[in-house]
Amino acid sequence: PLLAPALQSNTLTAFFLPEGCTYQRLHDELKQAGYVIYAGQGQLEEKVFRVANIGALTNQNIEAFLSAFNGVVSGARA
Repeated sequence: PLLAPALQSNTLTAFFLPEGCTYQRLHDELKQAGYVIYAGQGQLEEKVFRVANIGALTNQNIEAFLSAFNGVVSGARA
């Protein structure tokens, strides 16, 4: 983790961008699939993306997001 536990959030999670996939491509393709992600800030702007995990999310919601995410990343690496 980049932050101490006391500074971490349980409603917004940051992930490193997958190798070969730009934030803009990930953002645009996930938005077409119905999901919104957020860019990193400051010196991490080009390195991470953020996902808000607020609300009554189900395993099905998470699995659907991950499926869309994997589709974008697979396409970027092809």
